[in-house]
Amino acid sequence: MRNEHKPGHRIAVISDTHNLLRPEVADIIKSCELVLHGGDISGPDTLEKIRSLSGNYYVVRGNNDRDWASDIPYTLEVELYGRKFFMTHKKKDIPSDVEADVVIYGHSLLRIT
Repeated sequence: MRNEHKPGHRIAVISDTHNLLRPEVADIIKSCELVLHGGDISGPDTLEKIRSLSGNYYVVRGNNDRDWASDIPYTLEVELYGRKFFMTHKKKDIPSDVEADVVIYGHSLLRIT
């Protein structure tokens, strides 16, 4: 029996954009169903750019996200496509008893295609 690849959902996982959303990253975001940002967006203009590229996004607040980001949570738990996601910027803020299928934290970059 052959193992058939079944296409799944395309999710852009990004972090630490620090007010710079490179064109190649923007192109990837446009091809995804949603964006998960692990913090350090660093400014409202960058968040607005992400909003314009993908209406479906989840973000957490990073250590460089200042007063403008006061409404953005430091941690976030969300269920997407039948999987539980836990997001935070600082790895040390991941609870030892976290119950999630996927954990995303900042200070890192991961691209899965």
